[in-house]
Amino acid sequence: ETEREHDLVHIVVHLYKNHIPACIRLNLIFEDLAPQFTHVKFIRCRADDLVDTFSDIALPMLMVYRGGKQIYTIPQVSKYFPEKWQDKEVVEFLAKKGVLNQAVHVPPTRNKRLERLKEDY
Repeated sequence: ETEREHDLVHIVVHLYKNHIPACIRLNLIFEDLAPQFTHVKFIRCRADDLVDTFSDIALPMLMVYRGGKQIYTIPQVSKYFPEKWQDKEVVEFLAKKGVLNQAVHVPPTRNKRLERLKEDY
């Protein structure tokens, strides 16, 4: 998958498990970010589909590819965010890594799902 993309396209792979709140939150945020950052391909993959015994402790994990090469592996990515993190913090983090252009980001108006998560977790 990563080798078929143009060399300038970043591919962000989110390894997740459905029972981990931070993984659910990141999946929802990437759904909102994908239409804004069309130069980035967001992919999610259940960790159990890769390895049956994938440890929850490393999740959520991001792997970033460009030009067919893996340039970042970031286990426990949520530890880099503040307690009540949302899309803004994810965009800032990925912008610092050179993956996203922070100036393009427009906060989503349909973020009802994240509001629920904010209350629940």
